[in-house]
Amino acid sequence: TDLVAKVIEEKKIEFNDNNIVIRLESSSRAKAKLDELGLKRVISNTINNSIEAASGKVEIVISVTETPSDLMLLVKDNGPGIKDDVLRQYLKGRISTKGKDRGYGLVGAVDFCEQNGGSYSISPGREGGTEVKITLAKDSTVVSLPAAADIKRIILLDDDNLVASVWKAKAKLLGLNFVRYESYASLVEANVIPLPGDAFFIDYELGEFKADQIIPLIKTMGWTQVWLATAHAEKHLPNGLGVVGVLGKEFPF
Repeated sequence: TDLVAKVIEEKKIEFNDNNIVIRLESSSRAKAKLDELGLKRVISNTINNSIEAASGKVEIVISVTETPSDLMLLVKDNGPGIKDDVLRQYLKGRISTKGKDRGYGLVGAVDFCEQNGGSYSISPGREGGTEVKITLAKDSTVVSLPAAADIKRIILLDDDNLVASVWKAKAKLLGLNFVRYESYASLVEANVIPLPGDAFFIDYELGEFKADQIIPLIKTMGWTQVWLATAHAEKHLPNGLGVVGVLGKEFPF
């Protein structure tokens, strides 16, 4: 529940629009051992989808319930709903309509929930709009990521300007040192020296190169704590990337 409330507050700051109302309706203080970063991505992008599909005033209500083994979230909006043909195209493998490596998408959300012993389903709301039901097993793997207080510098290797600007703004709010490079060549040209407390994040696709080509080079430069930050579902990535973990495009702290 605390994680959901945190995402809602972040979205209010991000959109800063009085016509967007997001509420948490829950009496549960549900806690679970799971991939909080992955769940944050799913919730955040579900909210984004509702906002982007709506016209006029947007109302989103999120409720959290639990059983002894499962955590359940219901996200309801007052939008136009999702068309059947669009839903079918997404679930066949169109991860995003937002451009290269942007948006987590329905396929990524479904993959995440299924990998964590649950499900992600979409249906028309009983009073219009769309209802998204997210179910997760309470005891799932936790992504290994240091606490923000232990990080001295965040390095992002990503050619997406929008992602970089969001990360920069959120790092500033937390008082974290943030630097971004658009390519491996620009990283080398800057002659950056690895420091204790660095957290290095790399996109999977960087122009004509892929992360599996660049990560070994990054490690030879001295960085060992490297995470992949991508919109690609983990099961679609090659094995043996040599990263600590696979995250989404959302700011991880």
